Amino acid sequence: MTNEDRISSRRDFLKICMQGLSGIAVLGFVAPVINGCSGNATDPGSNVAAFNITVDVSSLTANNTAIRTTTPDGNSLLVVRQSSTTYITLLLICTHQGCGGPDMRQIGSVINCSCHGSQFDLAGRVIQGPATTNLTTYPTAFDATAKKVTIHN
Repeated sequence: MTNEDRISSRRDFLKICMQGLSGIAVLGFVAPVINGCSGNATDPGSNVAAFNITVDVSSLTANNTAIRTTTPDGNSLLVVRQSSTTYITLLLICTHQGCGGPDMRQIGSVINCSCHGSQFDLAGRVIQGPATTNLTTYPTAFDATAKKVTIHN
């Protein structure tokens, strides 16, 4: 084997190694991006610390009106009056990619996620994607005498 053949052989070897490393680097970058864009976030409610809070709902005098509150660890909740004795509580974290807080806004009877355009009704159901999973809801007990609801997870 000549000296020129050895140099060519080394070049080919290094070229193959660099192509392999480049491929690994591209996969390491592209796979999480594709995974993040292709599906829904895991259940956002599973990351919320346990809580038991009481909210005054006396200001909610009409159906499909809502009041915003927060969990002790700072997550936004929306308490919605469905009827004079029925309330539902929604976790305001989008099920598409986990946007929450100020990114989730109620406008009339629609909850909009400004991150990617998902929309939910006041029962937490998806009405426009990219989200395909409804918002997390929490058990809500209404005390008619006190005009308060208790929410727990």
